[in-house]
Amino acid sequence: MRGAVANRNKIHRIESHSAPAKQRRRHREPELVDESLADLSDPQEAARAAAAAAADRMSDRRMPLYARAAAKNPVLDAVSERTLAREIAEGSAELWTVALADPATIRFAVGFATERIPAAARTLAAVEAAAEQARTARSASSRQALRRAADKASRRLCELDPDHEVIDRLVVELEDARQHPDSAPRALARSARTRAFAAHVERVESAYRAVSESRHRLAQANIGLVFHVAGKYPNRHMTLPDMVQEGMLGLLKAIDRFDHRRGFRFSTYATWWIRHHIGRALSDKSRLIRVPVHIQETHQRLNLLGRELRTSLGRDPTSAELAVAAETTEDQIELVRDAIRGNQISLDEPLGDDEDRTRHDLLPIQDPDADTAFDVIHRQGMARAARRQMEQRLSRVELDVIRKRFALDGVDREWTLQEIADTHGLSRERIRQIQDRALARLRNGLSEERIDAEAA
Repeated sequence: MRGAVANRNKIHRIESHSAPAKQRRRHREPELVDESLADLSDPQEAARAAAAAAADRMSDRRMPLYARAAAKNPVLDAVSERTLAREIAEGSAELWTVALADPATIRFAVGFATERIPAAARTLAAVEAAAEQARTARSASSRQALRRAADKASRRLCELDPDHEVIDRLVVELEDARQHPDSAPRALARSARTRAFAAHVERVESAYRAVSESRHRLAQANIGLVFHVAGKYPNRHMTLPDMVQEGMLGLLKAIDRFDHRRGFRFSTYATWWIRHHIGRALSDKSRLIRVPVHIQETHQRLNLLGRELRTSLGRDPTSAELAVAAETTEDQIELVRDAIRGNQISLDEPLGDDEDRTRHDLLPIQDPDADTAFDVIHRQGMARAARRQMEQRLSRVELDVIRKRFALDGVDREWTLQEIADTHGLSRERIRQIQDRALARLRNGLSEERIDAEAA
Protein backbone atom coordinates (compact mmCIF):
# COMPACT_ATOMS: atom_id res chain seq x y z
CA MET A 1 0.00 0.00 0.00
CA ARG A 2 1.29 3.43 -0.89
CA GLY A 3 1.83 6.10 1.73
CA ALA A 4 -1.41 7.43 3.14
CA VAL A 5 -2.23 10.81 2.44
CA ALA A 6 1.33 11.89 1.75
CA ASN A 7 1.17 10.99 -1.93
CA ARG A 8 -2.10 12.73 -2.76
CA ASN A 9 -2.13 15.32 -5.55
CA LYS A 10 -2.49 19.03 -5.04
CA ILE A 11 -5.98 20.18 -5.84
CA HIS A 12 -4.87 22.55 -8.58
CA ARG A 13 -3.70 19.52 -10.54
CA ILE A 14 -7.28 18.31 -10.90
CA GLU A 15 -7.82 19.99 -14.23
CA SER A 16 -4.82 18.14 -15.70
CA HIS A 17 -6.64 14.82 -15.60
CA SER A 18 -6.61 14.68 -19.39
CA ALA A 19 -2.80 14.87 -19.52
CA PRO A 20 -0.79 11.67 -19.96
CA ALA A 21 -0.46 9.57 -16.83
CA LYS A 22 3.31 9.87 -16.82
CA GLN A 23 3.04 13.68 -16.86
CA ARG A 24 0.48 13.62 -14.02
CA ARG A 25 2.76 11.45 -11.89
CA ARG A 26 5.57 14.00 -12.24
CA HIS A 27 3.39 16.66 -10.59
CA ARG A 28 2.42 14.66 -7.54
CA GLU A 29 3.67 16.21 -4.34
CA PRO A 30 3.09 15.48 -0.66
CA GLU A 31 0.42 17.98 0.26
CA LEU A 32 -2.16 16.80 2.77
CA VAL A 33 0.06 15.70 5.64
CA ASP A 34 2.24 17.97 7.71
CA GLU A 35 5.80 17.18 8.75
CA SER A 36 4.77 15.64 12.05
CA LEU A 37 2.79 12.96 10.21
CA ALA A 38 5.14 12.44 7.26
CA ASP A 39 6.74 9.36 8.79
CA LEU A 40 3.44 7.49 9.15
CA SER A 41 3.14 5.04 6.27
CA ASP A 42 -0.19 3.57 7.38
CA PRO A 43 -3.09 5.79 6.18
CA GLN A 44 -5.23 4.83 9.16
CA GLU A 45 -2.51 5.82 11.59
CA ALA A 46 -2.00 9.14 9.77
CA ALA A 47 -5.71 10.02 9.97
CA ARG A 48 -5.94 8.99 13.59
CA ALA A 49 -2.92 11.10 14.49
CA ALA A 50 -4.36 14.14 12.65
CA ALA A 51 -7.76 13.89 14.36
CA ALA A 52 -6.20 13.20 17.75
CA ALA A 53 -3.94 16.24 17.41
CA ALA A 54 -6.98 18.35 16.50
CA ALA A 55 -8.84 16.99 19.53
CA ASP A 56 -6.04 18.07 21.83
CA ARG A 57 -6.29 21.65 20.55
CA MET A 58 -10.02 22.01 21.13
CA SER A 59 -11.42 23.67 24.23
CA ASP A 60 -15.03 22.50 23.77
CA ARG A 61 -15.62 19.32 25.77
CA ARG A 62 -17.70 17.63 23.11
CA MET A 63 -15.53 18.31 20.10
CA PRO A 64 -12.44 16.34 21.27
CA LEU A 65 -14.67 13.29 21.76
CA TYR A 66 -16.08 13.77 18.28
CA ALA A 67 -12.57 14.12 16.82
CA ARG A 68 -11.29 10.99 18.50
CA ALA A 69 -14.36 9.05 17.38
CA ALA A 70 -13.77 10.29 13.84
CA ALA A 71 -10.16 9.10 14.01
CA LYS A 72 -11.39 5.53 14.47
CA ASN A 73 -13.09 5.54 11.06
CA PRO A 74 -11.06 3.49 8.56
CA VAL A 75 -9.40 5.50 5.81
CA LEU A 76 -10.36 4.37 2.32
CA ASP A 77 -7.83 3.45 -0.32
CA ALA A 78 -8.15 4.57 -3.93
CA VAL A 79 -10.15 1.51 -4.98
CA SER A 80 -12.65 1.89 -2.13
CA GLU A 81 -13.07 5.60 -2.88
CA ARG A 82 -13.84 4.91 -6.52
CA THR A 83 -16.21 2.12 -5.57
CA LEU A 84 -18.21 4.35 -3.23
CA ALA A 85 -18.17 7.23 -5.69
CA ARG A 86 -19.45 4.90 -8.41
CA GLU A 87 -22.22 3.71 -6.10
CA ILE A 88 -23.24 7.32 -5.43
CA ALA A 89 -23.26 8.21 -9.14
CA GLU A 90 -25.17 5.10 -10.19
CA GLY A 91 -27.52 5.39 -7.22
CA SER A 92 -28.32 9.02 -8.06
CA ALA A 93 -29.13 8.09 -11.64
CA GLU A 94 -31.28 5.19 -10.44
CA LEU A 95 -33.08 7.54 -8.04
CA TRP A 96 -34.01 9.85 -10.91
CA THR A 97 -35.09 6.86 -13.01
CA VAL A 98 -37.37 5.50 -10.29
CA ALA A 99 -38.86 8.96 -9.63
CA LEU A 100 -39.70 9.45 -13.33
CA ALA A 101 -40.79 5.92 -14.21
CA ASP A 102 -44.31 6.09 -12.75
CA PRO A 103 -47.05 7.19 -15.21
CA ALA A 104 -49.35 8.35 -12.40
CA THR A 105 -46.87 10.87 -10.96
CA ILE A 106 -44.83 11.75 -14.03
CA ARG A 107 -46.69 15.01 -14.64
CA PHE A 108 -45.85 16.30 -11.17
CA ALA A 109 -42.24 15.06 -11.32
CA VAL A 110 -41.63 16.58 -14.76
CA GLY A 111 -43.21 19.91 -13.78
CA PHE A 112 -41.25 20.00 -10.53
CA ALA A 113 -37.92 19.27 -12.25
CA THR A 114 -38.55 21.53 -15.26
CA GLU A 115 -39.30 24.51 -13.01
CA ARG A 116 -35.97 24.10 -11.22
CA ILE A 117 -33.85 22.80 -14.13
CA PRO A 118 -35.08 24.62 -17.26
CA ALA A 119 -32.22 23.19 -19.34
CA ALA A 120 -33.73 19.70 -18.96
CA ALA A 121 -37.12 20.67 -20.38
CA ARG A 122 -36.64 18.86 -23.71
CA THR A 123 -35.32 15.69 -22.05
CA LEU A 124 -38.19 15.66 -19.55
CA ALA A 125 -40.73 16.26 -22.32
CA ALA A 126 -39.62 13.02 -23.96
CA VAL A 127 -40.13 11.16 -20.69
CA GLU A 128 -43.59 12.67 -20.28
CA ALA A 129 -44.52 11.59 -23.81
CA ALA A 130 -43.40 8.03 -23.05
CA ALA A 131 -45.42 8.10 -19.81
CA GLU A 132 -48.52 9.24 -21.68
CA GLN A 133 -48.12 6.35 -24.11
CA ALA A 134 -47.64 3.91 -21.22
CA ARG A 135 -50.76 5.27 -19.51
CA THR A 136 -52.78 4.79 -22.68
CA ALA A 137 -51.40 1.41 -23.86
CA ARG A 138 -51.08 -0.20 -20.41
CA SER A 139 -48.66 -2.78 -21.80
CA ALA A 140 -45.33 -4.17 -20.62
CA SER A 141 -43.55 -2.87 -23.72
CA SER A 142 -44.78 0.69 -23.12
CA ARG A 143 -43.64 0.57 -19.51
CA GLN A 144 -40.24 -0.67 -20.63
CA ALA A 145 -40.08 2.22 -23.09
CA LEU A 146 -40.89 4.62 -20.23
CA ARG A 147 -38.16 3.05 -18.14
CA ARG A 148 -35.62 3.50 -20.96
CA ALA A 149 -36.66 7.14 -21.45
CA ALA A 150 -36.40 7.81 -17.72
CA ASP A 151 -32.99 6.10 -17.58
CA LYS A 152 -31.74 8.25 -20.45
CA ALA A 153 -33.07 11.41 -18.84
CA SER A 154 -31.56 10.52 -15.46
CA ARG A 155 -28.00 10.83 -16.77
CA ARG A 156 -28.73 14.31 -18.10
CA LEU A 157 -30.45 15.35 -14.88
CA CYS A 158 -27.49 14.18 -12.78
CA GLU A 159 -25.26 16.47 -14.82
CA LEU A 160 -27.60 19.43 -14.42
CA ASP A 161 -28.22 18.79 -10.71
CA PRO A 162 -24.69 18.08 -9.40
CA ASP A 163 -25.56 19.02 -5.82
CA HIS A 164 -28.64 16.71 -5.77
CA GLU A 165 -30.77 19.59 -4.51
CA VAL A 166 -33.68 19.06 -6.91
CA ILE A 167 -33.96 15.30 -6.50
CA ASP A 168 -33.66 15.56 -2.72
CA ARG A 169 -36.48 18.10 -2.68
CA LEU A 170 -38.56 15.94 -5.01
CA VAL A 171 -38.26 12.99 -2.63
CA VAL A 172 -39.41 15.21 0.25
CA GLU A 173 -42.42 16.43 -1.76
CA LEU A 174 -43.49 12.89 -2.63
CA GLU A 175 -43.18 11.75 0.98
CA ASP A 176 -45.20 14.77 2.18
CA ALA A 177 -47.92 13.97 -0.35
CA ARG A 178 -48.11 10.40 0.92
CA GLN A 179 -48.33 11.42 4.57
CA HIS A 180 -50.65 14.38 4.00
CA PRO A 181 -52.78 13.64 0.91
CA ASP A 182 -55.23 16.43 1.77
CA SER A 183 -52.53 19.06 1.21
CA ALA A 184 -50.86 17.34 -1.75
CA PRO A 185 -50.12 19.37 -4.90
CA ARG A 186 -52.86 19.47 -7.50
CA ALA A 187 -50.95 17.13 -9.85
CA LEU A 188 -50.90 14.49 -7.09
CA ALA A 189 -54.33 15.10 -5.59
CA ARG A 190 -56.02 12.14 -7.31
CA SER A 191 -53.23 9.59 -6.88
CA ALA A 192 -51.90 10.54 -3.42
CA ARG A 193 -54.44 8.30 -1.63
CA THR A 194 -53.85 5.17 -3.73
CA ARG A 195 -51.78 2.14 -2.79
CA ALA A 196 -49.91 2.40 -6.09
CA PHE A 197 -48.70 5.86 -5.13
CA ALA A 198 -47.58 4.62 -1.70
CA ALA A 199 -45.67 1.76 -3.35
CA HIS A 200 -44.04 4.22 -5.78
CA VAL A 201 -42.93 6.51 -2.96
CA GLU A 202 -41.52 3.51 -1.11
CA ARG A 203 -39.43 2.60 -4.17
CA VAL A 204 -38.17 6.17 -4.44
CA GLU A 205 -37.24 6.28 -0.77
CA SER A 206 -35.49 2.91 -1.02
CA ALA A 207 -33.30 4.26 -3.83
CA TYR A 208 -32.73 7.45 -1.84
CA ARG A 209 -31.63 5.50 1.25
CA ALA A 210 -29.12 3.56 -0.82
CA VAL A 211 -27.53 6.77 -2.11
CA SER A 212 -27.57 8.36 1.36
CA GLU A 213 -25.83 5.33 2.84
CA SER A 214 -23.00 5.57 0.31
CA ARG A 215 -22.66 9.30 0.93
CA HIS A 216 -22.56 8.72 4.66
CA ARG A 217 -19.85 6.08 4.40
CA LEU A 218 -17.68 8.30 2.21
CA ALA A 219 -18.17 11.27 4.55
CA GLN A 220 -17.37 9.25 7.67
CA ALA A 221 -14.15 7.95 6.15
CA ASN A 222 -12.92 11.49 5.40
CA ILE A 223 -13.82 13.35 8.60
CA GLY A 224 -10.19 13.03 9.69
CA LEU A 225 -9.22 14.93 6.54
CA VAL A 226 -11.48 17.80 7.59
CA PHE A 227 -9.80 18.00 11.01
CA HIS A 228 -6.38 17.88 9.40
CA VAL A 229 -7.10 20.68 6.90
CA ALA A 230 -8.84 22.83 9.53
CA GLY A 231 -5.81 22.45 11.83
CA LYS A 232 -3.68 24.30 9.28
CA TYR A 233 -5.50 27.60 9.92
CA PRO A 234 -4.24 28.74 13.34
CA ASN A 235 -4.93 32.19 14.78
CA ARG A 236 -7.50 33.14 12.13
CA HIS A 237 -10.13 34.64 14.46
CA MET A 238 -12.26 31.49 14.26
CA THR A 239 -12.27 28.57 16.63
CA LEU A 240 -11.25 25.15 15.41
CA PRO A 241 -14.76 23.67 15.91
CA ASP A 242 -16.20 26.41 13.72
CA MET A 243 -13.65 25.74 11.00
CA VAL A 244 -14.35 22.00 11.24
CA GLN A 245 -18.04 22.70 10.78
CA GLU A 246 -17.37 24.78 7.67
CA GLY A 247 -14.98 22.12 6.40
CA MET A 248 -17.67 19.47 6.79
CA LEU A 249 -19.92 21.51 4.49
CA GLY A 250 -17.12 21.52 1.95
CA LEU A 251 -16.70 17.75 2.33
CA LEU A 252 -20.40 17.18 1.64
CA LYS A 253 -20.19 19.42 -1.41
CA ALA A 254 -17.19 17.42 -2.65
CA ILE A 255 -19.09 14.15 -2.21
CA ASP A 256 -21.92 15.43 -4.38
CA ARG A 257 -19.65 16.78 -7.13
CA PHE A 258 -16.86 14.20 -7.28
CA ASP A 259 -16.45 12.46 -10.65
CA HIS A 260 -14.72 9.11 -10.19
CA ARG A 261 -14.12 8.76 -13.95
CA ARG A 262 -11.38 11.38 -13.97
CA GLY A 263 -8.92 9.15 -12.19
CA PHE A 264 -7.74 11.27 -9.24
CA ARG A 265 -8.25 10.54 -5.56
CA PHE A 266 -11.35 11.76 -3.77
CA SER A 267 -9.23 13.14 -0.92
CA THR A 268 -7.40 15.37 -3.42
CA TYR A 269 -10.67 16.76 -4.72
CA ALA A 270 -12.26 17.07 -1.28
CA THR A 271 -9.28 19.01 0.08
CA TRP A 272 -9.97 21.86 -2.34
CA TRP A 273 -13.64 22.10 -1.31
CA ILE A 274 -12.77 21.90 2.38
CA ARG A 275 -10.23 24.68 2.01
CA HIS A 276 -12.63 26.70 -0.09
CA HIS A 277 -15.41 26.57 2.52
CA ILE A 278 -13.05 27.31 5.40
CA GLY A 279 -11.46 30.18 3.50
CA ARG A 280 -14.83 31.64 2.60
CA ALA A 281 -15.97 31.36 6.22
CA LEU A 282 -12.81 33.13 7.38
CA SER A 283 -13.49 35.88 4.86
CA ASP A 284 -17.13 36.29 5.87
CA LYS A 285 -17.08 35.71 9.64
CA SER A 286 -13.62 36.39 11.03
CA ARG A 287 -13.81 40.20 10.72
CA LEU A 288 -15.89 42.62 12.71
CA ILE A 289 -16.93 44.23 9.42
CA ARG A 290 -17.17 41.86 6.47
CA VAL A 291 -14.92 42.62 3.50
CA PRO A 292 -16.37 41.60 0.11
CA VAL A 293 -14.72 38.63 -1.54
CA HIS A 294 -13.71 40.58 -4.66
CA ILE A 295 -11.87 43.10 -2.46
CA GLN A 296 -9.94 40.28 -0.79
CA GLU A 297 -9.10 38.72 -4.15
CA THR A 298 -7.88 42.09 -5.42
CA HIS A 299 -5.72 42.47 -2.31
CA GLN A 300 -4.20 39.03 -2.86
CA ARG A 301 -3.43 39.91 -6.47
CA LEU A 302 -1.80 43.16 -5.39
CA ASN A 303 0.35 41.28 -2.88
CA LEU A 304 1.47 38.85 -5.60
CA LEU A 305 2.33 41.70 -7.97
CA GLY A 306 4.14 43.48 -5.14
CA ARG A 307 6.34 40.45 -4.49
CA GLU A 308 7.15 40.14 -8.20
CA LEU A 309 8.06 43.83 -8.44
CA ARG A 310 10.12 43.61 -5.26
CA THR A 311 12.13 40.77 -6.80
CA SER A 312 12.71 42.57 -10.10
CA LEU A 313 13.36 46.05 -8.68
CA GLY A 314 15.28 45.04 -5.57
CA ARG A 315 13.13 47.34 -3.46
CA ASP A 316 9.52 47.85 -2.41
CA PRO A 317 7.47 49.16 -5.33
CA THR A 318 5.70 52.49 -5.06
CA SER A 319 1.96 52.80 -5.32
CA ALA A 320 2.33 54.25 -8.81
CA GLU A 321 4.42 51.29 -10.00
CA LEU A 322 2.00 48.85 -8.45
CA ALA A 323 -0.95 50.63 -10.09
CA VAL A 324 0.70 50.37 -13.52
CA ALA A 325 1.40 46.64 -13.04
CA ALA A 326 -2.17 45.99 -11.82
CA GLU A 327 -3.70 48.20 -14.54
CA THR A 328 -5.62 50.26 -12.00
CA THR A 329 -5.33 53.59 -10.21
CA GLU A 330 -3.55 54.53 -7.02
CA ASP A 331 -6.86 55.57 -5.48
CA GLN A 332 -8.30 52.09 -6.09
CA ILE A 333 -5.24 50.49 -4.49
CA GLU A 334 -5.60 52.72 -1.46
CA LEU A 335 -9.31 51.87 -1.15
CA VAL A 336 -8.50 48.14 -1.19
CA ARG A 337 -5.81 48.57 1.44
CA ASP A 338 -8.08 50.63 3.68
CA ALA A 339 -10.81 47.98 3.42
CA ILE A 340 -8.40 45.20 4.33
CA ARG A 341 -6.88 47.11 7.23
CA GLY A 342 -10.36 47.65 8.61
CA ASN A 343 -9.64 50.54 10.94
CA GLN A 344 -12.53 50.01 13.32
CA ILE A 345 -12.79 52.46 16.19
CA SER A 346 -14.50 51.54 19.43
CA LEU A 347 -16.86 54.15 20.86
CA ASP A 348 -15.92 52.92 24.34
CA GLU A 349 -12.21 53.60 23.85
CA PRO A 350 -11.00 55.91 26.64
CA LEU A 351 -9.63 59.33 25.75
CA GLY A 352 -6.72 60.84 27.61
CA ASP A 353 -4.87 59.54 30.63
CA ASP A 354 -7.70 59.84 33.14
CA GLU A 355 -9.89 57.35 31.18
CA ASP A 356 -12.99 59.19 32.36
CA ARG A 357 -14.15 60.12 28.85
CA THR A 358 -14.77 57.91 25.84
CA ARG A 359 -15.40 58.57 22.17
CA HIS A 360 -19.08 58.06 22.87
CA ASP A 361 -19.06 61.24 24.98
CA LEU A 362 -17.98 63.26 21.93
CA LEU A 363 -21.02 62.30 19.91
CA PRO A 364 -23.72 65.00 19.60
CA ILE A 365 -26.61 64.59 22.01
CA GLN A 366 -29.69 63.40 20.18
CA ASP A 367 -32.89 65.40 20.54
CA PRO A 368 -35.31 63.18 22.50
CA ASP A 369 -38.22 64.76 20.62
CA ALA A 370 -36.74 64.07 17.19
CA ASP A 371 -38.36 61.43 15.02
CA THR A 372 -36.68 58.08 14.95
CA ALA A 373 -36.20 56.04 11.78
CA PHE A 374 -39.11 53.85 12.87
CA ASP A 375 -41.36 56.89 13.20
CA VAL A 376 -40.44 58.09 9.72
CA ILE A 377 -41.07 54.69 8.14
CA HIS A 378 -44.37 54.31 10.02
CA ARG A 379 -45.53 57.74 8.91
CA GLN A 380 -44.62 57.02 5.28
CA GLY A 381 -46.50 53.72 5.43
CA MET A 382 -49.58 55.42 6.84
CA ALA A 383 -49.38 58.04 4.10
CA ARG A 384 -49.32 55.37 1.39
CA ALA A 385 -52.24 53.54 2.99
CA ALA A 386 -54.24 56.78 3.24
CA ARG A 387 -53.53 57.48 -0.43
CA ARG A 388 -54.89 54.06 -1.41
CA GLN A 389 -58.05 54.57 0.63
CA MET A 390 -58.63 58.03 -0.83
CA GLU A 391 -58.49 56.66 -4.37
CA GLN A 392 -60.72 53.66 -3.56
CA ARG A 393 -63.40 55.07 -1.22
CA LEU A 394 -63.86 58.81 -1.88
CA SER A 395 -66.00 60.42 -4.53
CA ARG A 396 -64.68 63.18 -6.79
CA VAL A 397 -66.12 65.96 -4.61
CA GLU A 398 -64.91 64.38 -1.36
CA LEU A 399 -61.43 63.90 -2.80
CA ASP A 400 -61.27 67.54 -3.89
CA VAL A 401 -62.41 68.77 -0.46
CA ILE A 402 -59.79 66.67 1.38
CA ARG A 403 -57.01 67.78 -0.96
CA LYS A 404 -57.78 71.45 -0.53
CA ARG A 405 -58.47 71.31 3.22
CA PHE A 406 -55.15 69.56 3.99
CA ALA A 407 -53.00 70.92 1.14
CA LEU A 408 -52.39 67.56 -0.57
CA ASP A 409 -51.19 66.73 -4.11
CA GLY A 410 -49.44 70.00 -4.79
CA VAL A 411 -52.02 72.35 -3.25
CA ASP A 412 -49.93 75.28 -2.00
CA ARG A 413 -52.00 76.08 1.12
CA GLU A 414 -54.89 74.87 3.27
CA TRP A 415 -58.18 76.24 2.03
CA THR A 416 -60.93 77.37 4.37
CA LEU A 417 -64.38 75.80 4.31
CA GLN A 418 -65.88 78.96 2.86
CA GLU A 419 -63.36 79.09 -0.02
CA ILE A 420 -64.12 75.47 -0.94
CA ALA A 421 -67.88 76.15 -0.63
CA ASP A 422 -67.61 79.06 -3.05
CA THR A 423 -65.78 76.84 -5.55
CA HIS A 424 -68.46 74.14 -5.51
CA GLY A 425 -71.45 76.45 -5.11
CA LEU A 426 -72.41 74.89 -1.77
CA SER A 427 -72.81 76.18 1.75
CA ARG A 428 -69.99 76.18 4.30
CA GLU A 429 -71.90 73.70 6.49
CA ARG A 430 -72.40 71.32 3.58
CA ILE A 431 -68.63 71.32 2.86
CA ARG A 432 -67.98 70.55 6.55
CA GLN A 433 -70.36 67.57 6.37
CA ILE A 434 -68.63 66.28 3.24
CA GLN A 435 -65.27 66.62 4.99
CA ASP A 436 -66.45 64.71 8.08
CA ARG A 437 -67.96 61.94 5.96
CA ALA A 438 -64.76 61.58 3.89
CA LEU A 439 -62.57 61.41 7.01
CA ALA A 440 -64.85 58.75 8.54
CA ARG A 441 -64.56 56.65 5.37
CA LEU A 442 -60.75 56.97 5.45
CA ARG A 443 -60.60 55.93 9.11
CA ASN A 444 -62.77 52.88 8.47
CA GLY A 445 -60.71 51.89 5.45
CA LEU A 446 -57.43 52.19 7.34
CA SER A 447 -58.82 50.13 10.22
CA GLU A 448 -59.96 47.38 7.87
CA GLU A 449 -56.60 47.37 6.10
CA ARG A 450 -54.75 47.07 9.41
CA ILE A 451 -57.00 44.17 10.51
CA ASP A 452 -56.43 42.37 7.20
CA ALA A 453 -52.66 42.83 7.52
CA GLU A 454 -52.64 41.42 11.05
CA ALA A 455 -54.77 38.43 10.00
CA ALA A 456 -52.42 37.67 7.10
